[in-house]
Amino acid sequence: MQQYIRFRVGAIIIKDEKLLLVKHDNWPFYYTVGGGTEFGETSEEAVIREISEELGYKLEIDRFIIVQENIFILKEEKHHQIVIFYLMKNCDNINIIDGTNTDETSEKLYWIPIKDLPETNIIPEFLKTRLNELCNNNKIEHIISYD
Repeated sequence: MQQYIRFRVGAIIIKDEKLLLVKHDNWPFYYTVGGGTEFGETSEEAVIREISEELGYKLEIDRFIIVQENIFILKEEKHHQIVIFYLMKNCDNINIIDGTNTDETSEKLYWIPIKDLPETNIIPEFLKTRLNELCNNNKIEHIISYD
């Protein structure tokens, strides 16, 4: 069985009590803006680059809030993803309409009300119930997930 370790970043972008999420046409769930880091790129550089590529905006990092280790099997392959999540600042200037494509034609952006996250099919799952706590507790959380 093949094994993969991947280092990724995720952006927590909040505006008007809504979280900006991505939905791929072929997947049933939403996820945060972000993606894989490139060799030699810091996680901070990667999240800013990913936001620029996917949204066309240059945002600043407020702070590092979560490191998630996600361990799962997909298509008979073992995966261990390490994801660094950053809370972004100055998000009030983002003007994205629901259904706008990212840099990939199969991905669309949506503003999901934070109050609706518990009923939303979103990964990682902990964002459904812990987003406000994670953004407001001024700590860095280490979360391990087995999906």
